[in-house]
Amino acid sequence: MIMNKKDKSISKFLLPYITLNYNVLLPALDINEQIQACIMSLTTEELAESLKKYENKSKQIALELLKDQDIIDYLEELPFKDDDKIVVYGDSSSAEKGGWVDVLKYIIEIGTEKDIELINSSVSGLTSTSLLQSLGNRVLSHNPNWVILNFGTWDAFRVNYAADRPLVSLTEFWENLQSIRTAIESLVSPNPIIWMSPSSVNEEATNINPLFNGSFSNSEIRAYQEVMRDKGGIIIDPYFQRFGNTPENWYYAADGIHYSESGNLETVKTILKTLATVKNE
Repeated sequence: MIMNKKDKSISKFLLPYITLNYNVLLPALDINEQIQACIMSLTTEELAESLKKYENKSKQIALELLKDQDIIDYLEELPFKDDDKIVVYGDSSSAEKGGWVDVLKYIIEIGTEKDIELINSSVSGLTSTSLLQSLGNRVLSHNPNWVILNFGTWDAFRVNYAADRPLVSLTEFWENLQSIRTAIESLVSPNPIIWMSPSSVNEEATNINPLFNGSFSNSEIRAYQEVMRDKGGIIIDPYFQRFGNTPENWYYAADGIHYSESGNLETVKTILKTLATVKNE
């Protein structure tokens, strides 16, 4: 396959957010690195180099956070126990290679003496409907002690050719959350669900991005945040204020929806602070 420079640059831009093994709904199908590289129009060497770069980036952010005494204090108060298993399931903001999930993994690994397994089952473009559909394979089958769910932004997305409604209505979103909560609470450990508030976006950037072919509205996303706040458990940033009351642009990547290094750093700080506070309540 011959790719022009523009196509190849798009592939490299999308690479951090694409999890091919999870996007294909055939659990027995093994998409190895050679196949992934081919699909992304990269050589295996280019893919390996990129993955290593993302790994190093997340480790560097973790080490930067560990210079902060507040972070050290938060780690000491985390509710996680030795040998706990944590599953994160969400959209591309948590699927990102080198993103906040990887940073959280390394900061727990480096900054604590606990042996904690963190599994990232996230899939780009995940909505509450697709999460509910794949909850069994992606979450429940791992039999985790803790579940972190990060979704809702794409529920509020409106595609250009059907802009009269969001992908998932607020009513369906509420019903999906009820079913997700019931399934997890009845089939997983008694620990509370950790809900990540739906992420606001940089509308100016997202709504002109041809890769999205649609639009987001932060005012509409906030309605989904309000529904999630009513579901109990632990809510991370329920009002999405970690990036400021009016989200600052530097917390986002160029596409306006994914996080920059600063955004991932701030997200992990918010998670640790919230979980440390919960234990003390």
